[in-house]
Amino acid sequence: MLGMDLKRMTSAQRWTIIGAIIGVVVGFSTVIFYYSLQFATSFFMGDVVGYAQPLPLGEGGTPTYTFSISHYMLLPLVIIIGALVSGIIVYKFAPETAGHGTDAVIRAFHNEDGAVRLRASVVKLVSASLLIGSGGSGGREGPTAQFAAGIGHAISKRLNISKSDKRTITAIALGAGIGAIFRAPFGGALLAGEILYKHDMEVEAIAPAVIASIIGFAIFGAFVGYTPIFGTGSGVSGFTFGAYNLLFFALVGVFTGLFARLYIKVFYHVHGFFSGLRVHNAFKPAIGAVVTGMVALAFPEVVGVGYGWIQLIITSGFQSFVGTYGMPLALFFVILALAKMLVTSTSIGSGGSGGVFAPGMFIGCSVGASIALTLGALFPASVPPYMVGAMAVIGMLSFFGAAGKVSIAVTIMVVEMTGSLALLPAGMIAIALARLVSGEDSIYRSQVNTRRDSPAHIGEFYTPLMRRVKVRDVMRRGEIAIRPGTPIYRAEYVIKANSLASAPVVTSSGRLIGAAYIEDMVALGEAAKRADVSSVARRVRHVDINDATSKAWVAMVKNRASWCAVLDGGRFVGVVRMRSIFRKYSGSD
Repeated sequence: MLGMDLKRMTSAQRWTIIGAIIGVVVGFSTVIFYYSLQFATSFFMGDVVGYAQPLPLGEGGTPTYTFSISHYMLLPLVIIIGALVSGIIVYKFAPETAGHGTDAVIRAFHNEDGAVRLRASVVKLVSASLLIGSGGSGGREGPTAQFAAGIGHAISKRLNISKSDKRTITAIALGAGIGAIFRAPFGGALLAGEILYKHDMEVEAIAPAVIASIIGFAIFGAFVGYTPIFGTGSGVSGFTFGAYNLLFFALVGVFTGLFARLYIKVFYHVHGFFSGLRVHNAFKPAIGAVVTGMVALAFPEVVGVGYGWIQLIITSGFQSFVGTYGMPLALFFVILALAKMLVTSTSIGSGGSGGVFAPGMFIGCSVGASIALTLGALFPASVPPYMVGAMAVIGMLSFFGAAGKVSIAVTIMVVEMTGSLALLPAGMIAIALARLVSGEDSIYRSQVNTRRDSPAHIGEFYTPLMRRVKVRDVMRRGEIAIRPGTPIYRAEYVIKANSLASAPVVTSSGRLIGAAYIEDMVALGEAAKRADVSSVARRVRHVDINDATSKAWVAMVKNRASWCAVLDGGRFVGVVRMRSIFRKYSGSD
């Protein structure tokens, strides 16, 4: 009945009601996830290891903290056990919940009409609570995004609305969930529209996301409080923005942009290594946890979400850190940032459940503090003590804005999370430079550049010609094809020699196995590259020789390739290329 009524309403009325429904459901769901994670952390880190981690001010923490741990040598074991149980649950019940959940939601929006299984949401909640609670390095936002999006999609299926509206609901739920758990409702609402693209926004999602995010925040705050995570004005007391310190914040932007670039490369290099590892997927998070556990013995600050340590950095509580091993603090924080980068890659890149936003904040905060301490030693008169906290906050803002290509949303979120507008101008400068330096790669690989590049919107950019022209008119026969049984290293050489990014894998009888992508091969070790190329072949969409080129275009976008395999009677006969369609359209053929 509600679905029928929605059809008769104006757009504003419909989205106000939908936004409110999403906000209520996501608000209570986020509370469930928050307390599930708290329970798991209390059990594994508190009861088993005896490690009372620091907390941010907004969650009961204090400006001072004394490190203590009862069973130090149990820390790696607990991290490994938590990752093992989490991995088994993931690959037994919902394999799509492996990795960072936000990217899975972005992929669902673009390629699957926003469909996120409710079952996957429940599995993500349990597996992420186990992995992060036991000491795996991950953030809350990824599980929250996938959990909330699954609930949003479940609601959308009960409403009589279009596929486009269902996709929008998924984006709204994502933003509302993140806005609630970070206590940053306006930033979360903007994130709903911005995180889907590198250079565009899903503007239709923003207004209802504001409603959903505020309601979700109101419900979540009723249980855990409304204080910003890092307190009001945390770390920026006494700060005033002036032209004289413009260069300092610009420097933070440049360095965090470089670290963001490194973060993406390290994360996906590790991800590629685990993808090629000949071990059952369920056990890969536990293997990654071995590295996490070893690093945690030297730097226990890197386990879990890490908000308490971020709080201590921005309030200059440096005496609380476990040990600098005789290093200057500026160097220690660089080492700590690199350690967090590594353990996040092994925890989440191995297939573990968690987010990459909170670790990114930790890394950026550490880099910002390191730069501030270095400048303070060189120019003590120009860099007073309060600048350390200010530059640490700007560091976490600019780092993840660059890594996730979400400049606007993260700017607002960090302002909300610190309870201060004083750093807004500095943040805008730093994030602009960080984005420039970080390049085009994103930690969210499912992002596309603009709406035009999204399969979700491809119908808006169809041309009449693409519907009229058939694949047979523009396809190319006799194109390169890799035979099953070819070693990966040989296939990689052939594909690169032909200046391609991927190629079809086809049997001698013409059966299409899939496509081999260079990006899946380059990160593999030499031993792994001797395996059959079929082991890395992805299933890809294909078209029939009599299909319209518009269908081939959709397949290419969804395959993230510039070509599409063509079948005739189920047998591979060639490929159709994007450039061939362009030439036909321009009349040059």
